[in-house]
Amino acid sequence: MSTDLRLEQSTGEAPDASVESTKRVAVLIPSSNTSVEAELGRALPVSVSLHSSRLNHFSGVDPAAVEVMVQDIERASLLVATAGVDLIFVCATVPSLYYGEGFDRQIAQRIESITGIPATTTSSAMLAALRELKVKRLVLGSPFVPAMNEKIVTFLRANGFEVLANRGLGIEENIRIGRLPPEVAGKMAQDMDIPEADAVLLACTN
Repeated sequence: MSTDLRLEQSTGEAPDASVESTKRVAVLIPSSNTSVEAELGRALPVSVSLHSSRLNHFSGVDPAAVEVMVQDIERASLLVATAGVDLIFVCATVPSLYYGEGFDRQIAQRIESITGIPATTTSSAMLAALRELKVKRLVLGSPFVPAMNEKIVTFLRANGFEVLANRGLGIEENIRIGRLPPEVAGKMAQDMDIPEADAVLLACTN
């Protein structure tokens, strides 16, 4: 006899339906990311639970490491799908845009085709937010080395945004990025703010 059935028989009341109404969001994050779970967990309403699966990331934020993460997306998706999640969210900036315009949608389609679960990415969310805010011209800040920033700039321009300037902190080690205090991002935004820009975009989920 199940626990739920014993409870119903002993109290005369059905089990709490709120458990079944909870939505489950899965995030795929680089294995060295230390920010997403804590920050997103605090932001979600109590009716949404957070579940994570990690993408192999054992070196710096560089092309070789990004390629490994991209190749690992199916494995990580299949693992977290076993938790019965309602959405799979690739919470990694550069891996979700690395191969240019439309790559974010390709990743989502890859996940959906093997899991049957709706999927999206950081880059897709970034584009949606910029369009919702009616941004046309922006400046980009990140913790990355120039080669990674250029990938983001290329992606943004291909999607119709004018990038007036970009700046990175030149940090390769993802674990160091995750340990940066919030004040670093705030100062970067203030330093880069120019009248010609509609927005300052700070990119990196860590």
